[in-house]
Amino acid sequence: MSKALDWFLAPITVIAAGVFLFSANLHTDDTGIIAGLIFISAAITSFLFRRPGFLFGSMIGLSIVASELWNLHHGVPRRQMSTTQNFLLLLVVVTVISVAGSALGFAARRVVTQLTGATRNS
Repeated sequence: MSKALDWFLAPITVIAAGVFLFSANLHTDDTGIIAGLIFISAAITSFLFRRPGFLFGSMIGLSIVASELWNLHHGVPRRQMSTTQNFLLLLVVVTVISVAGSALGFAARRVVTQLTGATRNS
């Protein structure tokens, strides 16, 4: 895949994952599942799209903050999401999870590339 196509497809992939996570977070209160989905989505995006995947994959968790803001203003707000500090803590946590997933996907891509390159050169 060309690098220009990566820069086009990575944001589209992240938007699709973000919409899914936004919706899923509105309908569940299972934090572990949501955290796992953030991590896996970021890792897959980063693995597939190299550097743009790492950049955009690191932002996937923002959809959770957006869904909690939506709940606060238009839905049924969770009592633990009632202050600015709660939202800042949520932002930090989902960003760390997203960056960790992106870093794992990026590292896995490098390992696979090195292994397949070494196999071709043998």
